[in-house]
Amino acid sequence: HCANRSGLHLKSGYYDLYRKGASKPLRQIIIHPASCYLPQTLREGQSLNAFSSHLYTLRHQSGEGIGDLKTLQMIADSLAQNANGLVGINPLHHLFTTDRNRISPYQPSNRCFIDPIYINIAQMLSELHLPKTTQAYTQSHSAFAEVDSKRLIDYGETWCLKSKLLEEAFSEFQGHADFTQFLQNQSELLRSHCLFEVEQAHEFPSTERLHYRAFLQWL
Repeated sequence: HCANRSGLHLKSGYYDLYRKGASKPLRQIIIHPASCYLPQTLREGQSLNAFSSHLYTLRHQSGEGIGDLKTLQMIADSLAQNANGLVGINPLHHLFTTDRNRISPYQPSNRCFIDPIYINIAQMLSELHLPKTTQAYTQSHSAFAEVDSKRLIDYGETWCLKSKLLEEAFSEFQGHADFTQFLQNQSELLRSHCLFEVEQAHEFPSTERLHYRAFLQWL
């Protein structure tokens, strides 16, 4: 929390600053915590074993071109079995899906949302009943194997493969109570992000295209 000159305490987040009587904001301000989050164990002075790496550089069997959320889950499960306590990774900030040459996680389009390139397609299909997408994914195995075998990450080709399947998944998706609730609870920040993504792709901002971007964040 942070206190302004009036003594008002503001929660961490983004705020628009207005002059009195003005209709447009003067600037945006960011309120951040005084320090990074520390687990209770460290606050008590105890030590923990930890593993740190750039997630995108890691690989696992039947990978999909980039270290993704499935990779992270496997690392966390492995460390938990060996009594390790922490996993440190690079920011998973949302990059520019229309320009996969902009690959730095420290220069994202939005720091509040996760880049959908980290979605693991196989894991998604294990949780949602999407037979057509499953068939398309099966037919893509050789393409994923080829891109996953490259020495350097091919962001463009990896996203091309994943985005086609994610689009297929959304078109086949019959809805879910959790997704409906997610849409009802979405913040103005998420709405703005979805609109930005649609505009960057030069698409008409229909409800369907906006919901597709929200779907990626729900996954």
